[in-house]
Amino acid sequence: MNTKLMDLSIGLEEELFLVDIKTGELCKQWPDELVNICQKKFPEQIVREFLSGQVELVSSPANSLVKLNQELYKLRSFLIEQTARFGLAP
Repeated sequence: MNTKLMDLSIGLEEELFLVDIKTGELCKQWPDELVNICQKKFPEQIVREFLSGQVELVSSPANSLVKLNQELYKLRSFLIEQTARFGLAP
């Protein structure tokens, strides 16, 4: 196999909006505590976007789809767990 192909990596950025679990309305502002929790655990990978209710998940470069999938699962699971504590969901 071509060694140049073996050196390739892939990354992913995923943009999500946070919504209120009860009403389904878009979140207008992240709770400060939620921002702090996400920044402490994943400072480069869970990022608040310019639109205040938007979040971006950023993977690290991965050399396989399996590793990429594992990291996205970890980021999504953490975000779902933490936003639920504030009555929100991605």
